[in-house]
Amino acid sequence: MRLVALCNPVGDVIEALLAAYNAIQFLADNLRHIGQLVETLSGALGRIARGDTGPAGDTIYASLKQAVPLLLDFVAKQVGLTGVGAAIGQALARVKAFIAGIEAKVVGLIAAEVKRLAPLLHLPGHGSSPGGPHAPGASGAPGTGLSLQQQLDHVMAAALHALAKYSGKRERASDLQPVLDNVKQSTPYNGYKIQALKPVADPDKEHWDIYGEINPRASRRTFILVDRSTIQPAGPYSSRYTVVENGKHMLKPEYRIKAFTRDACYGKSYRDDINQWKRRLLNTDYTGDPTMGLRNPQNHNQYWHNGQYYTNAGTTIATIDHQPMIVQHWNTTGHNTNQDTRRDYFNGHGITLTIVPLTLNSADGASAGHEYTYEVGPNFRGPRE
Repeated sequence: MRLVALCNPVGDVIEALLAAYNAIQFLADNLRHIGQLVETLSGALGRIARGDTGPAGDTIYASLKQAVPLLLDFVAKQVGLTGVGAAIGQALARVKAFIAGIEAKVVGLIAAEVKRLAPLLHLPGHGSSPGGPHAPGASGAPGTGLSLQQQLDHVMAAALHALAKYSGKRERASDLQPVLDNVKQSTPYNGYKIQALKPVADPDKEHWDIYGEINPRASRRTFILVDRSTIQPAGPYSSRYTVVENGKHMLKPEYRIKAFTRDACYGKSYRDDINQWKRRLLNTDYTGDPTMGLRNPQNHNQYWHNGQYYTNAGTTIATIDHQPMIVQHWNTTGHNTNQDTRRDYFNGHGITLTIVPLTLNSADGASAGHEYTYEVGPNFRGPRE
């Protein structure tokens, strides 16, 4: 189908629009991950410029291991393939032993080149910049020759490298802590002044961060998913978003808006598996079964819904519909449960999600006549609680 479209001038325009759409979707889904990779690699290059090639090499390896699947997944989307990122991640794990054999040579070459270019690139840590080996008050453990900040950078890089094999998996803190303890107890890190090295869930309790402290502190985002079943709830009626009025526990006045009950408590962005499900349906031709594909075989910018095709743009752009609606879930369950349960519902746990035009989605919600209740139950927990 793609080759046929390329032989048609109109098909060229459609394919270009689809490619642009896939590129925008990829960036929207992975922007945070891309930013973290850039930040991590920038710090590693700065450490190489200072001559700290060992842990910096670990950081570069771990970062590239995460970056390559992202890059190839982007390329695959342009040619209509799926699941390439995960397959490449598994392949990288199988050839890790081979990469380790040449890693030292590659990092050495990178170090030499970065040192040569460091004055021109103004990389952090080059020369005697603040926080370097001779910075005031930055002395490290006796005999290490490293500042406390350098020790922390080394430990965090080693921790990221040690946990790289868990990327994309859902893990408990109790599974990750022994790995971090091994890092602390190994040479040379057992000679550092490490006060803390532990996994900490991000504010949305979706991914694990690594928190490290020597004297300076640092946090590094991983791609390891949080097993939320292990997070303990607080006591009844303990949300900071509520107040007692006339004997009832109500949301505070500033939170009695849809932007809080709908957007903040359920979220506005979907998890990766839902985004992939939506893209798969919109990029697969409709052949009579809407669970297998929705795309119009004759016009790839249209999708099927309830007996007719709609253009995937403007007021009829494809959106995800929840049944029962979010407001119904809030009034029956969401006002008396935690953020994880609401986020799971938003992402389709226990219900069937469908793809509908924006105008129909909005019209159905308005015509239903439901209003969000502002009274909450004893188990209500808001964002980041």
